[in-house]
Amino acid sequence: MFGFPEVNREKNFHYKTNFLKTVTFQINYARNGNIIEKALDIKKILLNSFPNVKDINQGEVIIKLEKTPILVSKDGTQCGYEFRTSDNNKILSITTDTINFTINGESYLNFETSFREFQNYLFEINSLLNINVFNRVAVRKINLFEFLETEEASINFLSMIFNNNIIENLSNFPNSNNIKGSLVKVDYFNDPFDLKISYGLLNRQNITKDGTRKIATLDLDMFNKTSKTKIEDIEAEMEKINTNIFNVFEYFINDELKKNMRDNGEKHDENS
Repeated sequence: MFGFPEVNREKNFHYKTNFLKTVTFQINYARNGNIIEKALDIKKILLNSFPNVKDINQGEVIIKLEKTPILVSKDGTQCGYEFRTSDNNKILSITTDTINFTINGESYLNFETSFREFQNYLFEINSLLNINVFNRVAVRKINLFEFLETEEASINFLSMIFNNNIIENLSNFPNSNNIKGSLVKVDYFNDPFDLKISYGLLNRQNITKDGTRKIATLDLDMFNKTSKTKIEDIEAEMEKINTNIFNVFEYFINDELKKNMRDNGEKHDENS
């Protein structure tokens, strides 16, 4: 679709270890007042799985790298609800025009498993809301790679993550060891799909007992914003998006790291 080489991905494939911070499934629809009117029925469906609930108020959609996207309650007109699991690793946000399902990386298994979970909630909710058509379908996956800061240039650490053709422009900068951040953003469009890619070194760091850790990212966000997708077609649409995100990830990440992700660790998955 966007020219990235297609990589064969078997159904239910997963890496043994991953660098995912969050995975988000999102759908949009025409404004639906039943979200508020049928609040008690919606909560009855979801409370067993998502016991922590709070109201979402109009206009309070805040997208952060650490928690994307999170809807935060502030003063204003109520427009929906945010449901969280008891460990806060899964968040289902429902507003009058959007449903977001965000999974923290440590709880993400693979696309098939997480989408089935999202789909089950969606079917139950839609039995109350009667949404016929969805006008935006999206998947977003944010990867964070941390490494201990040393006197060695950051470009050397990025080369342990990304293929050389992705980051070779940085090697032409003088004093590359003094580079604090280098985030590249690329936007693709192939009607009706948009693909947004952000990658590189973030101008931020984590302070740990072992020292200062720098952070690199690969943020992949793909969506169909002009679709008229029926609920029974959501799975095929999101599977198509996920396949493209997987191809992009495989193109960006170097072979050695991908091999380690397949062979090592006890965690779950990457962009599969």
